[in-house]
Amino acid sequence: MKKILFLLTFFLIPLITFGSEFSPNVLIESINTEREAMGLRALVEDPRLSYAALSKAEELADIGYLVHSLAEQGTAWAVLENVGYTYLYAGENLGVGQVTEKEIFERWMNSPTHKENIINSFFTEVGIGVINGKFGGKDVLYIVSYFAKPKSEKITQGASDSKKIRILKNLISVLLAQIQVLEANASK
Repeated sequence: MKKILFLLTFFLIPLITFGSEFSPNVLIESINTEREAMGLRALVEDPRLSYAALSKAEELADIGYLVHSLAEQGTAWAVLENVGYTYLYAGENLGVGQVTEKEIFERWMNSPTHKENIINSFFTEVGIGVINGKFGGKDVLYIVSYFAKPKSEKITQGASDSKKIRILKNLISVLLAQIQVLEANASK
């Protein structure tokens, strides 16, 4: 039986200051610092989770508000399946606002359901996607974080050939997107 942690809440973040570049890696460092302080294992970034989070953030920015289930991508969990990520447990945090990494982390830690995702001992991997958009006519960031424990290391185990092809194509897209991000960061 698939065990899924349904912590489906969202947290509208008050608009503070907008400007500096937001780094998912800084947010992941904050999450891992908190986890380690509580005696928990640090989360490892998974490119499939990051790609799923970025994809979700893009769709949220397109519609201009926060929601866990989207018309195009379906539920939060369908987004993970679409990138070939099979999981035992999964959680999602959403945020929108003019915030820094520290501010979103503090707001998530002050929200019981968001905090539970951050400190959940079942989770072993994380992915964060951030994109600029508009909310209430203001420039904001849409921030999506997926927390998960993978079901299996073999993502195509037991899948039909056509499903294996779809999963592997999605994974290649994820890896190519990661390469583009690394190349863009290296050229700065």
